[in-house]
Parts: sequence; structure tokens; C-alpha cells
Amino acid sequence: MARDPSPFRLASRTVGTGESLTGLVRERSIPFYSVHAVGAQANIILPAKGLSGFFKYDDEYQALARPEGRTIVFGFARTMRIPKPAAPAATP
Repeated sequence: MARDPSPFRLASRTVGTGESLTGLVRERSIPFYSVHAVGAQANIILPAKGLSGFFKYDDEYQALARPEGRTIVFGFARTMRIPKPAAPAATP
């Protein structure tokens, strides 16, 4: 089978989900690993204590190279304050 030297191909092929892509498409522009999700994120910031945290929930509605699922992420951060050195006293 001869290979098409053109960077564009008339694509009519089936992707892992059974969806057919048709039309003039650059082959490189079709992602092999692609996930689409919708979700929510909540952040809390406590500047007086130097703390911050977040919680994220995503529900995937389209995944091409793996099973669809849910993503739950949480994290925390603490800022350690380094005191500034005192300014030298002014000499008269």
C-alpha cells in the first residue's frame, strides 16, 4: 500500500469510541489521548494563618484512550514566613 505524501488526508476512520471522523483533517491534530470533563472546584484561603486548600471534582463525559471515570483532587499549602531583618538604626 502506497503512503500518501500529503500532510492532509481525507479521514474517515473510527476512533476508539466508535465515533467516525470525516473530512479533511491533519492527522497530527487528532489527539490519541483526549479526555473531556466538567466539574467544580472550591478554594479556601486563610492569609492570617498562611494556609490555603482546595478540593476539585471532575466527571468525565468523553475519554478516547481509557475508561471514563471521576476525578477527585484535594490539596493544602502552608506559607512559612521568614521574618525580615530589622532595619539598622539611623546614626546622627
